Amino acid sequence: MQLFLKKLLVSVFLLLPAMASAETFYVQSKEAKIYSEKSFKSDVIVTLERGTEIDVSERQGSWAQVMHDKSQGWIPSLLISEDKPVQKD
Repeated sequence: MQLFLKKLLVSVFLLLPAMASAETFYVQSKEAKIYSEKSFKSDVIVTLERGTEIDVSERQGSWAQVMHDKSQGWIPSLLISEDKPVQKD
């Protein structure tokens, strides 16, 4: 039992930096697709609407690795921002 608890604590401490480094962003365009890879030719995992909150864990060039619900993939960085989009009337 003690060995299990030690392994659990080690796992938690190893995962904390990764979880803490995710930043909240919002979709700014009318819709934005999350791709399986950093390519417009890759599979689309999900399409998000404007204002959808996503977590960004990494940036590479013009792409951001994101997580939304249980979907993880890549989105063009130009389509997201740390600011909530202004609602249009």
